[in-house]
Amino acid sequence: MELGKQIKNYRMIFNYSQEQLAEKTFVSRQTISNWETSKSYPDIQSLLSLSSIFGTSLDELVKGDLQVMKNELQNNKSNRRMMLYSWIMVISFLVTAISMGPVLLSDKVTLLFIPFLLLVPACYFGSKVELLKNQQI
Repeated sequence: MELGKQIKNYRMIFNYSQEQLAEKTFVSRQTISNWETSKSYPDIQSLLSLSSIFGTSLDELVKGDLQVMKNELQNNKSNRRMMLYSWIMVISFLVTAISMGPVLLSDKVTLLFIPFLLLVPACYFGSKVELLKNQQI
């Protein structure tokens, strides 16, 4: 069973309205609604409050949603990593483009090696972004 359903079931068992439960957990009624519809998850402090209010262990409250929460954490890490790699890729491309100006104005053909060398991290991190995108699909 999902955490949202667990919260709603316990709320119904104790005959609390969303407003009453919100007051007891020091959050808004909308937050309770979001938890129950699995649009968001309670933080650890709220989980502790809920388990205390419902007289149940955290394990019982969260048990069915453990895998969903693990997947959410994994996706969050992947998204942060993808954003970092994307920024590194974009900056590498910009540095490469900016370095082309002086190289083209120069007489030395050997300086053309510099922009190609600067493309290496851009291509590497571009491939990393693609791998992370494919993993999320």
